[in-house]
Amino acid sequence: MKYKLILPKRINRKVLTFLKNTLLSLLVLYCVLLISLELFVKPSKSFYFFSNFGEIIYLGLFIIVFLLGLLSFLEYEISRERFLYRQFILDIVLAFSLVLGFFVFFNSTPKGYDDLLILVVFPTFVISIIAVFTYIDLNKVFTLDPVTVFVISVLIVIVISTGLLSLPISSSSSEPIPVIDALFVTVSAVSCTGLTTIDVGKDLSLFGQIVLITTVEIGGLLIIFISISGILYGLATRNVIVRMRVASSIQDVESLRMIERSISRAIKVILISQLTGTILIFPSVYTKENDIFRAVFSSIFHSIAGVNNAGFSLYSDNLIRFKNDVFFLVVISTLIMIGNTGVIVINEVIEYFKNLFKRLHNLFFSRRSSVERFKFSLHSKLTLVFHLSLVVLGAFLLLAFESNNILKDVKNSFANALFNSISFRTTGYSTLDFTNAKEITYIIFSIFMFIGGGSVSIAGGIKVSTFAVLFLFMVAFFRAQKSAQFSMISIPVDVLIKSVYTFFSTFLFLILMLLLLDFSLNTKWAISKEIFEIASAFGTVGMSSGLTSKSLSALSKIIIIITMFVGKIGLLSLVSILSSRFNRVYQYNYPEGKVIVG
Repeated sequence: MKYKLILPKRINRKVLTFLKNTLLSLLVLYCVLLISLELFVKPSKSFYFFSNFGEIIYLGLFIIVFLLGLLSFLEYEISRERFLYRQFILDIVLAFSLVLGFFVFFNSTPKGYDDLLILVVFPTFVISIIAVFTYIDLNKVFTLDPVTVFVISVLIVIVISTGLLSLPISSSSSEPIPVIDALFVTVSAVSCTGLTTIDVGKDLSLFGQIVLITTVEIGGLLIIFISISGILYGLATRNVIVRMRVASSIQDVESLRMIERSISRAIKVILISQLTGTILIFPSVYTKENDIFRAVFSSIFHSIAGVNNAGFSLYSDNLIRFKNDVFFLVVISTLIMIGNTGVIVINEVIEYFKNLFKRLHNLFFSRRSSVERFKFSLHSKLTLVFHLSLVVLGAFLLLAFESNNILKDVKNSFANALFNSISFRTTGYSTLDFTNAKEITYIIFSIFMFIGGGSVSIAGGIKVSTFAVLFLFMVAFFRAQKSAQFSMISIPVDVLIKSVYTFFSTFLFLILMLLLLDFSLNTKWAISKEIFEIASAFGTVGMSSGLTSKSLSALSKIIIIITMFVGKIGLLSLVSILSSRFNRVYQYNYPEGKVIVG
């Protein structure tokens, strides 16, 4: 005889969904509480809280996990959809882990806050995170919004990396790194910035340095491509229309096969570049280290950081010790350019050289018909021309303003000016002491960092193409032209609208962050240095005027963290917003009116 669960008629799926979301919200709030206690509460007070309420925390989480499993089963009984055995098994594992943790804590006597981190804080935090991702409907999250995929991925990396860097094993001394500093460095790494409140070479152990550079690699390379690929290739959805819509908003192509080839090729180029860069800079690094193991690790570290445009260095003087090594500067500059140019441009440059070699081969070794000359897209032409122009302009401005200052005692002044001009907009590596630079230099290069690198690249900023479009429309206005042209192609007005939106929204955001930073600093600095620091954080550059390592309070660090995070997700969030705003079709228009401007 079969027994069937009889449910009350008034219970419906909406009620169960509401209750489940409420329980998930409680888990999220608990995670936020743990993070807040770590950042803003002294360990002595946290010790009192967890030592007295540890059992209650374990029991509360057990009840929440049990109710989540029960609600999922009731939801299945009502809707008769596919039963998720993954949820059922993970629910049992989590419940068993909470019971085990309760008895371990009950039978232990923690002597300090470090014991409570192992007994209560870290286990319950991990269990809560797993529970949230076990019961959340990831299909809806991943299918609807590509930004959500990216943000969730970045947050997961931040949580894991912050936890690892907070461990004593990550510190070169017996004292663990403060959580707020570990969080700051982690966000800086995952956003490929390079700003740091600690000395990476001295304060981090080898394990901590490996965690840091791994975070940089994930933040600069894997996260963005996994996010895009998950939407394009059906890891989150099988809806081809959705995949094509997102693809066309990110890259102006029409074929999923082209996008797959572009992304996979970009990943291969970046990985090969890192390997090649490691081999090429090893001799230069070995002359400074005189230890083959440290030289190998340092070469790998700086090669990965260079391609990912993260200005982390194992040396306290950044790269000043290499200022007379022109070959080293050329290699690092090339790695930086590969990372900040963009996926689309990299793909087209490779296609151009393949086409060039084919034409040369046919010209000298074959009698076949000539191959058609490869043509760059408008985006690639625009990016390459303005990208290289900004590099040259930055080098000459640096020579003009700093030749009698920080460039005074440098032998290869032009090579160093060119290297720092390349690095200044996206990376933060420096062979000069910019803490003693002139005020005008801070202002000028704050503008360069605000512009940033190429679209669909690891770099931050408003992007070179955005600046180029605004510049070309300004030129067209002075020429009394109705539209902007570049390479005998007109630029649509809707591109100008998106560029203006990007420029002004970013400008207003940076003004807000600048005001908050100025209010929160322990000591007052020159406004040019504060602007420089905010521009560096948003542009994910990593160059510092000295402010980050000396005058940041806990609130100041949070402000810089937010700025770096927004600078990292700016591309995908902008794509998401603009694709929904400007592609909307309205059935009516309001009458036009005249406004006097200027």
